[in-house]
Amino acid sequence: MDKVNFQQISSFLGQQELEGKRVPRMVSGKTLPCFHSWDWAARAGGFISDRFLSGLRPQEYYFHCMAGREGLVDTAVKTSRSGYLQRCLIKNLECLKIRYDHTVRDADGSIVQFNYGEDGIDVHQTSFVEKFEALALNRDVMSEKLSYQLGEPDDSGKVLPDGLRDKAVQFIKNNRYMKIKTKNFLKLFNLKFLSSLAQPGEPVGVLAAQSVGEPSTQMTLNTFHLAGRGEMNVTLGIPRLQEILMTASVDIKTPVMTCPLHKGKTK
Repeated sequence: MDKVNFQQISSFLGQQELEGKRVPRMVSGKTLPCFHSWDWAARAGGFISDRFLSGLRPQEYYFHCMAGREGLVDTAVKTSRSGYLQRCLIKNLECLKIRYDHTVRDADGSIVQFNYGEDGIDVHQTSFVEKFEALALNRDVMSEKLSYQLGEPDDSGKVLPDGLRDKAVQFIKNNRYMKIKTKNFLKLFNLKFLSSLAQPGEPVGVLAAQSVGEPSTQMTLNTFHLAGRGEMNVTLGIPRLQEILMTASVDIKTPVMTCPLHKGKTK
């Protein structure tokens, strides 16, 4: 079970938040008619110290309903916004693709990245790339398969990254009983690395747009499960994404401040 669920069932619900703030007050200064005017107690401000297991008091139940309603409205409203956001992203990034020199370029040939993802690797192709033992045990089959796919590797400027090469050499040193020649294993590993590179023509712009769009849609759909949880309320993420990608406004809607605690200076 999730920690949050466990806490809400057996411990307490915590502070209820509406649009990122505490429960708002009426003109009279009350949050509900049963509280005193300008009552600054935590309970009057929407803090729920009860749990689902033993039940909520009527006032707390009302606050929780307010937060739950906000989640439902958000689900209806912001799903369309995140959908439109994804469409704008895809439209703007649809021309980005990998060219034959492994660069990522625009429709007019402008370079966006010299190497896709800084290493040129397509993560879908990387199975067993660091599982040296599996490669070593099946080296004949892998060598035949990769040589058939790629032909003899032409030194196209794509050499093994130093980190991977060092790991491969270390593996051979630690597993002398396999009787593998370092040169042969590195050649096979180089073939495996070359087969893991992103293919020219890969529409990486559309992929990137979908990778941002999908979580933003899910983010909106999941919020009403955690009604009122301040730290869980990520619907503020959609307006922020809209600001970054569409409106570029000077005054941001969801300002956040991070205050670091210095060792020895704060208690």
